Amino acid sequence: MSKPATAFAAGLLLLAPAAASAAVNLVPIATANQPTYITNNGDQRLFIVERAGRILIFNRTTSTFQPFPFLDLTGKVVDLSGERGMFSVAFHPDYATNGFFYVYYTNTVGDVTIERYHVTSDPNIADQNSAATLLDIPHPLNNHNGGQLQVGPDGFLYAGIGDGGGANDPNCFAQNGQSLFGKLLRLDVRQNLNQAPFYGIPSSNPFLAPNDPADQIRDEIWALGLRNPWRFSFDRSNGDLFIGDVGQNAVEEVDLHRAAAAAGQNFGWKVMEGNTCLSMDGCAAGTPICNSPSFTFPIHTYTHDTGDCSITGGYFYRGSAVADLVGRYVFGDYCTGSIRTLRETSPNVWTVQPLVSGAAFLTTFGQDSAGELYTAAGNTIFKLAATTSVAALPRASHAPLLLALALLALGAVLVTRLRRRNSIRR
Repeated sequence: MSKPATAFAAGLLLLAPAAASAAVNLVPIATANQPTYITNNGDQRLFIVERAGRILIFNRTTSTFQPFPFLDLTGKVVDLSGERGMFSVAFHPDYATNGFFYVYYTNTVGDVTIERYHVTSDPNIADQNSAATLLDIPHPLNNHNGGQLQVGPDGFLYAGIGDGGGANDPNCFAQNGQSLFGKLLRLDVRQNLNQAPFYGIPSSNPFLAPNDPADQIRDEIWALGLRNPWRFSFDRSNGDLFIGDVGQNAVEEVDLHRAAAAAGQNFGWKVMEGNTCLSMDGCAAGTPICNSPSFTFPIHTYTHDTGDCSITGGYFYRGSAVADLVGRYVFGDYCTGSIRTLRETSPNVWTVQPLVSGAAFLTTFGQDSAGELYTAAGNTIFKLAATTSVAALPRASHAPLLLALALLALGAVLVTRLRRRNSIRR
């Protein structure tokens, strides 16, 4: 199954956010055309990725978009069938001096592509002719493309790759160390800066010799056993890594790789879906069995019983504007739009709490330079805020706000139907 691709095609379907718990509200700040990612590079700008291949800049101070895209790769991202498109952008750890940044998209034939670009002398416009390809991974199916890039607190570039597509990972790629599918990669982008492959392998990656003397697992791999990691993030305070991994038909999960934990963790897919035994069909001899102690189990799971269908991973809140979110990991579900939090109430015990319900087709969360959080649902970008004030919505594309508002009621009717169809991350 896949996320409701129909919802993306519709482009404007969304639900008005329902009342939030405590003093937390979703405040609409802007609209964009099928936004898939929101991030920052340390200043007042938000970089908003649109699925078709554009990166927009939204200025938080003026609440306006720059008149031209930061980068426009719509000519490279042509095939938007299934779950394909552009999914994220990340900035080189030395961006302030070298101007390099990285994008993750599926190209015209569906391959997973990670490329580097360079900003021009204008900080709001990138050089579209400066592409350097780090990875191009053939991907014959149109689902489970992953899509997340982030530079970790260690200065390395992390990339979340889906399991290659198809139901139940038929080739058991996620447990195959020679495949990059179903993995979290860790690349040193300070190496080979001016020559292919434009990255190197960090000396602390877990499967370098002598840790992998038979060379059974590729050196780029940091963690394995993932189905479709749709949004991971680092706790900006302690470096803990949270992963929202989309399930098959029954269970969604939040995985945690603590900063102090050993690298090379295996999160269990496809042998397990959440905490449930699933299948070892297609897996090689030596693959860990269900409930193996070599697996790292999720800190939280939830089922599809109440209409949820696909997790959207978020952030551990370290901002200051919303006191009720301090010390909590914020995440949501694509179909229902339910946003929840996790709090560690005692060592390794996590408690879930509902936060906001109603922002259907929730594709991503984002974080600004101050640690405040944002989310995108339908074509609308919201800020999580301790206020009920509503700002004007600047338009970023041809999608008129009035039409979006007119479809509020229609969206409520269509959610139930669409969430049962194929969708963006299923």
